[in-house]
Amino acid sequence: MAPPPPPAVEISRPMNRDADRSVPIHPPPTRSVPCCSFPVACLQETKLGDRYDSARKIEKAIRRIQPGFRIRVEHFAAILLVEQEDLQHEDEGGHLSHERCNPWQLKRRLEKISPFCKHYMLHLDPRNLDLKHWVHAKPVPLVSQPLLSPEMSYDEIQLSTHYRASFRTQTTIDEVPKNIAQRGERECRERDGYKCVITGRSSPRVFWLIPKGFNDTKNNNNATGNFEAGCVYLTKIDLLDDIHSATELGKTHKVWNMLCVDPAIYDTLAQGLCAFKYIGIEELRDGHCQVQLKFFWMPKLPPRFGQIMDLNAIMKFNPKDNAQGFISFQNIERGKDISADLTMFKNSGCPMPDRIDKREAISTPPLLSGKDVNIKMPKRESRLFKTVIEIHWACVTFTALCGGAGRAWYLIGMNQADGSLQPRWEQYKEDKHTGLTD
Repeated sequence: MAPPPPPAVEISRPMNRDADRSVPIHPPPTRSVPCCSFPVACLQETKLGDRYDSARKIEKAIRRIQPGFRIRVEHFAAILLVEQEDLQHEDEGGHLSHERCNPWQLKRRLEKISPFCKHYMLHLDPRNLDLKHWVHAKPVPLVSQPLLSPEMSYDEIQLSTHYRASFRTQTTIDEVPKNIAQRGERECRERDGYKCVITGRSSPRVFWLIPKGFNDTKNNNNATGNFEAGCVYLTKIDLLDDIHSATELGKTHKVWNMLCVDPAIYDTLAQGLCAFKYIGIEELRDGHCQVQLKFFWMPKLPPRFGQIMDLNAIMKFNPKDNAQGFISFQNIERGKDISADLTMFKNSGCPMPDRIDKREAISTPPLLSGKDVNIKMPKRESRLFKTVIEIHWACVTFTALCGGAGRAWYLIGMNQADGSLQPRWEQYKEDKHTGLTD
């Protein structure tokens, strides 16, 4: 018997972001995030068990349509990172709620997140496009497919459906002029005083928060458009609102998408070993704004790429409230659970990963997690800057939770030719056996 046809392609957007179009300027928080705290959603609440419960219910719901489905590390990382309201049945939001969404939606939405983050990490360092271990993830143009017909096989239906639903950049638009990116970088250096925003050292490099390769060519623009839904489901930010378009290339080749950083720090940012967290915006009397960020090192967690999370075993951990109101774990097997690993990382002060080349800019004086970074910019640019910082933080922390800090090419990706998922666990095991990775 031929397999059933795939469900209809979901084309509606999962939430309304109209309210976000005019982000209010608000004063800085009365208590900044302490440097010992790792500011991800699951560590900033005392009901971590609710997330485990949501994960089990999501898995149960999806198994009704696909009995072999299991929550894997990439799914679980998303459940730990999204806001609690995203997992609940809310009037606004709830886009990963087992009550609000049908099983097909839940499965599709969870599976979109990792490929988007992997696409982000691929382009974060332009040199990745020339590296062997990233070849499988490089964007390729889609091959035109015939219209659906009753005579098609299941695989042919999949290819045709995927092609019809793919993102298409307008063929008549102009390429991005080279001077646009150069002008943005020049304005960034001027804004940041020709110094690293973290260390104050001179002769910085310009770090792009949304990578240049996201939208510098029509092919790359199409690829990013095909991954766009994953950004929505992880961050509730729709790229198509402000920073991506089918009718314009290079929308993010602007100063509000850039920061000046020391070359040594640039390399660690490009590998996903550290990231900037948005804290708040302060409106200044001269009409400008000061955007407040914090710098954090990423945890080096065990590699779990594509691995099944045993949600019943996770519940054996004994969560206890500590003095700061966060969750701690008392169990000799705590290393088997992502949230326990995160708590250990947070309690140790979010230290610098051991494998970093500790050049002078990083080690003299020691660059610690929680360092404040303040960027002054025009008010009109602050909303867009906040958006790209939040996407940057979400992608890098998601990668780290899967064990991918510094080795993001092992994340589950998506084959753009047919939309199928690309697990990389077997490749990781082979590379570990041959000494190509740790």
